Amino acid sequence: GARNTVLHIAAFNLGQLVAGGMLDADRTKALLHQAGERTGLPAAEVRHAVASGFRAAAQFPRGGAA
Repeated sequence: GARNTVLHIAAFNLGQLVAGGMLDADRTKALLHQAGERTGLPAAEVRHAVASGFRAAAQFPRGGAA
């Protein structure tokens, strides 16, 4: 449902910043996992949503203004 979708969108958006070098990957993933599990999603579902969001985001990195 919605919790999984929201987590995936957050992982995609933050993953773009990770891909652009603006955020630390390990710290960002850890925080997303924590947030997902706090909503009651199963750990496997959280891992999948975060990994999927990060994979998609790697194709569209965002960084700071030039």
